[in-house]
Amino acid sequence: MDIVETLLNIAKQEGVVDCCLDDLKAGDGQGYMGSINFVHLNGKAKCGKEKQLNFMIKTATTNGKLREFTITNTVFEREIRMYKIIFPALYNFEKGKGIENPFSSVPRCYYASERSVPEILILEDLIQSGYRSWNRALPISDKPVRIVVQEYARFHAVSFAVQDQNPLLFKELTKNFDNIFDIFMKYTGVFHAAIRKSKLALASLDPNSKAFTRYKQFLCGVEDKYSNLIATCDKYRVILHGDSWCNNMLFKYNKDCNSRNEPVAVRFIDFQFSRLGSPVCDLAYFLYGCTSKEVLDNMNVYKNLYYDTLCRHIELLGSKPDNVYPLPAFEEHWRTYSKFGLIASGLLVFLLLSEKHEIIDFTDIAEAGREVGTAFDYEIANINEFNNRMKHIIEYFVDNNLIYHVWLQSKGGVQYFKSAYRAEIEVATNAGTAFKNEAPAVTVEPSESLDCGSCGKDVHAVCEISNEADEVYGGKPIKFPVLHAPDSLSAEYIKEPAKLDYNALVAGDAVVSGKL
Repeated sequence: MDIVETLLNIAKQEGVVDCCLDDLKAGDGQGYMGSINFVHLNGKAKCGKEKQLNFMIKTATTNGKLREFTITNTVFEREIRMYKIIFPALYNFEKGKGIENPFSSVPRCYYASERSVPEILILEDLIQSGYRSWNRALPISDKPVRIVVQEYARFHAVSFAVQDQNPLLFKELTKNFDNIFDIFMKYTGVFHAAIRKSKLALASLDPNSKAFTRYKQFLCGVEDKYSNLIATCDKYRVILHGDSWCNNMLFKYNKDCNSRNEPVAVRFIDFQFSRLGSPVCDLAYFLYGCTSKEVLDNMNVYKNLYYDTLCRHIELLGSKPDNVYPLPAFEEHWRTYSKFGLIASGLLVFLLLSEKHEIIDFTDIAEAGREVGTAFDYEIANINEFNNRMKHIIEYFVDNNLIYHVWLQSKGGVQYFKSAYRAEIEVATNAGTAFKNEAPAVTVEPSESLDCGSCGKDVHAVCEISNEADEVYGGKPIKFPVLHAPDSLSAEYIKEPAKLDYNALVAGDAVVSGKL
């Protein structure tokens, strides 16, 4: 295609004539799988007044090896679909509801083509409207986090409202909407790079600390955990941004603003990994990978701000929040998909702290015939800051019981679930009125390493989330009473339960459901 001719045609559609173009390479930048260039077009409006159009031109790589190793055509097709089909439909939906400045979370798209090689997107240059990239070496603080969280709430609210009011439209918009993030991560090996960085973060912790013990246990089977979190989703799903780290956000600063750290708006860019999923995936990826310790320490503030903003916008769009995304469902998603943010944060923080000269070009890796995920196998000078940030993130998860160290009383007595069980948090529940506090529920499945027989019946037990290690780790096993088990199983499969002291149960105890 002729890029100049395309830009002149856009100018004509915008009512700009007598045009001349600046150098196309002015202010160029590079992405992992293509290039980003900025160009200014100067001309006159029909009234004779001078007018300038500012474009960002995003083109896919033409390197054959890199296109093959990164499925470049597939990820560019996803982003182009977002701009050509999905965003216009969501814009029209909001406009039809009388929303002022409808669907303003993304830049305007002037042109997009997935049929050319390279694939191309021509978007508005937001920099000329006062938007700037965040200094990625700096963790994001309170005010910009508030802006991002509220914008994601409005962005996600449209998906919920469309599903509620026009399910056929939503079904058509997301037809053949494969989980491109899952496909890309595993095809390129970036999935394994993320796992390696999450394991690298263990070195940030004191080996004698509670956080070290719990995080080390959490890393057992982390590949399966991450894979499941990426791939699974229930009925409360939305169209996600999909790659929601600060590199894919532009913040607007008022010209008269004295502090560059006080943005007033945000736009999201780069929708190559957009997919259907829990809205918490976008939030967790951003909040745990890109923000400051102060934000982590006040996470409930941002969590509540998101949900309150989401509910208000859903109501503005004519739907009822309790019907489309009730608070219990959001709370359950938060407990489940927060761990997606924890696992992803290792690679995100590593990249944010990488110096420009340390980063390895994807093209070099592809040309060498190596898996693209190995491009992240380098050391960084800022390793101390990496450890510092990861320590805060992991400690937040441990202190807030978002990752667990669980004991289970079963057929063989007390079993340390690291060697016997895989456990994932599913829902929070009050285990009867006798509980003084809410206890999180955990689904436990026997692993191949434990001979549990083939009973396959449900067993319910009360387990402590404990700092202590079992005998293998030099600690003393603790026996816990069974809250409930079918009578027919109690004697054969469960040790005789001790009398349960309900008053002794406190927040942090876990009700465990599983099969023996």
